[in-house]
Amino acid sequence: AEIATQKGGKVLEVGFGLAISATAIQGQDISEHVIIEANADVFKSLEEWAKKQPHKVTPMFGLWQDVVKTLPNDSFDGILYDTYPNSKEEQHTHQFGFIKEAHRILKPGGVLTYCNLTSIGVLRPKYKDWESFFRETQLPHLKECGFVESDVKSVEGFPVTPPAECEYYDFPEALAPTLFKSGVASGSSGAKAISSSSTAAASSDIASASTAPGAASSAPVAEPRQRKRDKCAIS
Repeated sequence: AEIATQKGGKVLEVGFGLAISATAIQGQDISEHVIIEANADVFKSLEEWAKKQPHKVTPMFGLWQDVVKTLPNDSFDGILYDTYPNSKEEQHTHQFGFIKEAHRILKPGGVLTYCNLTSIGVLRPKYKDWESFFRETQLPHLKECGFVESDVKSVEGFPVTPPAECEYYDFPEALAPTLFKSGVASGSSGAKAISSSSTAAASSDIASASTAPGAASSAPVAEPRQRKRDKCAIS
């Protein structure tokens, strides 16, 4: 949460899940918290949760593919994307469709972080370190989305402990990259420093994960709806 909120202001979160990262975001100094959620039951929980929060919450119901089109250019100071692929075919790439839109709606100087555990669990063990993993599997797509290499400010893993019953992720680290949209936001006072422990907290809702069909070495098929994982908690 600290990654997405380090600029303060207006923050977008995609996927509500168990409200782990949403609650962490509310603990930061922000002005508005926009949350996109596509699951009807989860959205009801989001609406009730929103009534009790210290900062303004704007729930938006629907698939991000539909909702994000309604959001204006250069309108968010920070974005956190942590949701589930809608099909096996999107397992390794679903985040990039969103990131292209995220680049459009981020203010110049705005910050983005994202997570795709269903992909990392399969691909990361094939690489010697996070740097080589990121450069080969993420950076080319990010460039197509409008980011440049100098926009990437942090590519470091942090320790996690997946439970034994988690069928798609057993790697001892996770990744929450930090990207800034090129440019200087009007009136920006600059980013706050982030410690390695805050980096782990920034992706705390990575921890709310549902057990996907199939073993970690195979590609899990997601339910045909946007939702965060909710049964495979990673600490």
